[in-house]
Amino acid sequence: PLVESGPIGPPPSLQDDAPAAVVTLNDLQAAELSVETAEARASTAAVEIAMPGLVEPSPDDFAVVSAPISGRVVRVLAHEGEPVRRGQTVAIIESQEFAALVAGLGQARAAVAEARAALGQAQAEADLQQQQVTRYTQLVAERISPQMRLDQARADLRRAQAQVPSAQARIQAAEAQARGAQTQLAAVGVGPEAAEAATRTGRVSIAVTAPRSGIVDRHTIDTGGSVMAYQEMMTLVGQGERMVRGQATPDQAARIRPGDGVSVRSAEDATVTVAATVTSVAPAASVDDRAVAVYVKIPAGRGLRPGQSARLSVVTRGGERRLT
Repeated sequence: PLVESGPIGPPPSLQDDAPAAVVTLNDLQAAELSVETAEARASTAAVEIAMPGLVEPSPDDFAVVSAPISGRVVRVLAHEGEPVRRGQTVAIIESQEFAALVAGLGQARAAVAEARAALGQAQAEADLQQQQVTRYTQLVAERISPQMRLDQARADLRRAQAQVPSAQARIQAAEAQARGAQTQLAAVGVGPEAAEAATRTGRVSIAVTAPRSGIVDRHTIDTGGSVMAYQEMMTLVGQGERMVRGQATPDQAARIRPGDGVSVRSAEDATVTVAATVTSVAPAASVDDRAVAVYVKIPAGRGLRPGQSARLSVVTRGGERRLT
């Protein structure tokens, strides 16, 4: 037969009036059980955060070669995977716009030469008229020549002297035009010597040079193709340090600080591991994948190349202080 019982209450461990459970050990029992005690301290516990990453070229070791002017590519002198030196010609462009700039410089320099010749003539004419005034002044004083001749000579002198400032102004205007043409050529990478050679030869081609040494990562141009000014032609990757971009969740990123230790491991080869520190953390999550970028710089020659996938393990001490 079933026996009725009273209501079932909470277990003794949860009852307020339950006696505390105490286990008493003597020294021998404590030694046999290897019991150790430690003082509880308030500290920030170290946390290891794992995330995926991608190896990229360092921003300080990456460059884009762009077209300095609109034109047509006539030669490509550097291809993907090839090393180039800073200042090395990587492509040649033919440009009617460049030809117009060269012609403008030539016309400006011709105008400068013409204005200087006019100034020389004006100064020579003024000197001649000054001599005439001096001569007629003496002749009038000796009553050999009439006063009318002296007055005419003085009028001619004033007219000749007035031509000198006008010629000087023409020189200044022509020189300003020439400087403007040189500035326009400098903006497309043509220095004074190259500009001088271009005005002499009338060439319409311009050499595109590498802004830094590195390896050609890729190029987007072909011989015979057209390019617009500032269009990307190729990219260069140096052989220096690399940048690893980790993808953390917003909660993970809140605990990561620059300077935290991080281990970067190749996703393809687990034996390739590089110890580094966090360089910076993006201030906001990406709108595309809601991930926060964590940037880590690593030296070159550690087995990690741009484009490789990686795994990051960040050891951070961020967070609240707790009893540990």
